[in-house]
Amino acid sequence: MQELIVALVVTYAAWAVARRYAPKAMRAWVRATAVSTLRRAGFTAMADKMQTAAAAAPSCSDGCSSCDTCSSNSSAKPAAKSGSISVEQLRNTISR
Repeated sequence: MQELIVALVVTYAAWAVARRYAPKAMRAWVRATAVSTLRRAGFTAMADKMQTAAAAAPSCSDGCSSCDTCSSNSSAKPAAKSGSISVEQLRNTISR
């Protein structure tokens, strides 16, 4: 029984990590494969629902380039400037 519980926990953890960190192309491929498998198995309603969810408009939580409203938003903060620090500045910060 313990092995079954551990297997379920590990499977869920792997699914959660893959869902969060997998590239969009890989998630799209997995979704397309799942939809075609569901259709072949006769679960057309579930396949239609899964395909409709994939075609939904992107939300702001999908990432910065998903809705492209940041560039047109005048109140958006400008990107942080990249700076450099000299060796002398580093030497001045070292406590002796």
